Amino acid sequence: MATRRVRGTGTVFQDQRGYWTVALPLPSQDGTRKRSVKRFKSRGAALEHLRDFERSIQGTDLPRSAEYPSGAGVTTVGEWFEYWLAECVYPQLRPRTADGYRSAVITHIVPALGAGTSLSSVRATDIRRMQHLVREGLAATTVRNGQRVNSRSDRRIHQRQRSSTI
Repeated sequence: MATRRVRGTGTVFQDQRGYWTVALPLPSQDGTRKRSVKRFKSRGAALEHLRDFERSIQGTDLPRSAEYPSGAGVTTVGEWFEYWLAECVYPQLRPRTADGYRSAVITHIVPALGAGTSLSSVRATDIRRMQHLVREGLAATTVRNGQRVNSRSDRRIHQRQRSSTI
């Protein structure tokens, strides 16, 4: 019996006309689902195209858990946000924007979630609890900025969890 592929890693199937179809996920700015679809006459060519896609995204994800400084094989919230700020935020955003992200992470998000908490143990209830803690006694703009920073990092966390199960 065939096993299902993890969401976000692409799919291969045979359509009604007999062509082998490869559907690959594309990044989306507005949250809608976008895919690239290509058709092949042979299953082997379709699988090779899918393997090429997997190889192309292999170096764009987080390092494996054994490569973190803790050496314990468990990524913590503090380690994740340090990695995310250094590798994802500062290279892509303007310096003042990145500094604002760092401030939100250091003063609000990491303390609320716990720097030593295992990343795999963070659940939706923990995120909601963190949001309630951040809302108390802060201006609306500060709360909104913290939620934006957290939502951007959440996307990367879910990508990491999907790709680690391939």
